[in-house]
Amino acid sequence: MIKIQTFSEEHFPKIQKFLITELKQIKTDSLIFSLSKKLMLNYFYFILKMGGLVLLITDKKKIYGCLILEKSSKNTLKFLKKNSLEIVRYLILSKYLSDKVLVAKIFFNWIFFKENKKNYKNNIIVIAVKKQLRGKKFGSKLIQILKRKLKDKIHVMTDSNNIHAQRFYLKNSFIKKEKIKYGLRKLVIFYLK
Repeated sequence: MIKIQTFSEEHFPKIQKFLITELKQIKTDSLIFSLSKKLMLNYFYFILKMGGLVLLITDKKKIYGCLILEKSSKNTLKFLKKNSLEIVRYLILSKYLSDKVLVAKIFFNWIFFKENKKNYKNNIIVIAVKKQLRGKKFGSKLIQILKRKLKDKIHVMTDSNNIHAQRFYLKNSFIKKEKIKYGLRKLVIFYLK
């Protein structure tokens, strides 16, 4: 039976055997899902330790979707900076072409990167559902659970050319806040009251 669970430390031993493969299949172009098993588990620990939240759509053997929320929009950046050499090394040696593309994007974004001074609280880093479950309201259910757990405003950033994601957020009562430049990327910020 497929259900949505709040990720906690008790999940680590149970899912670490298939964590990378399952999450990589959900969103192939995600930097977070391209980390090594060790780094991904360290990232999840870090997010939980910093007051963030990870929701998983899962049954006993598979992960079908995920939502990662950082308490502050600076948290993930701090983790990535601290582990940058290990991340780049792992991506370069990865068997996935999408990881090689990520290395190039990271490099060019780093060259033109100017840190955004704004800090967005309760920032969704990733929300993704496997293709076979899309259209069945699992993404919306993740947002509903998140709204019940948090009483504060929730933020999310998406590429300005990702129309599909923007429609999803608007359909789920998010409000378009502003556009920002993040290195070479142009992002649209949404928030939910």
